Amino acid sequence: MHPHRNFTLQVQLSLGVAGVLTLMSLAPSLTLQSVAFEPSQIQQPALNQLQEAEALNNQGVELANQGEYAAAIRLFNQAIAIYPHYEKAYSNLGIALGSQGQLSEAIAAFNEALKIDPNNWETYNNLGIAWGMQEEIPNAIAAFERAIQINPGEPISYRNLGIAYVKQRQLPRAIAILEQAQALYQDQNNASEVAQIEQVLARLRQAIKASE
Repeated sequence: MHPHRNFTLQVQLSLGVAGVLTLMSLAPSLTLQSVAFEPSQIQQPALNQLQEAEALNNQGVELANQGEYAAAIRLFNQAIAIYPHYEKAYSNLGIALGSQGQLSEAIAAFNEALKIDPNNWETYNNLGIAWGMQEEIPNAIAAFERAIQINPGEPISYRNLGIAYVKQRQLPRAIAILEQAQALYQDQNNASEVAQIEQVLARLRQAIKASE
């Protein structure tokens, strides 16, 4: 398989208290990968199609990282047309569409990716961001919760879920979830995220106290 480059989801959603926190993309952990087959498992015609699709996909990544989203979207669509089972091409298409503000189309692309790999927590996280940007917070919450079910050790999903609950004004629940995110970031020695979440937790606790 050819090497694949990292592609950062550029779409972020401000749901935090006084804009302190935003929904986080998967940078840089979202790595472009081919479909999960070894060459020996694929017949030669299909392997040729996959390799052609991968080349288009990687060209799309290059363009997207340069901000050329419209051109990247065309290449991701071409990759999918050649190899319809290419899950990462759908995921990257969703990222590029979301970066262009085409949120309904991004959601559709992420859902297609999840049909191929229903256990990809990263795609669920990105789907949640897209739902959140449409102010469809219950759908965003469901996506983040599914990401946590699949990968309970990843703090970014707890962080985003907590922010979504802030948006719903469910502050005690948001605090509990953000505390989980903070603990996981602490385990990763991510002092910046720990400190940022602590600032938000302090504001949330003050808001609850003021309302009593």
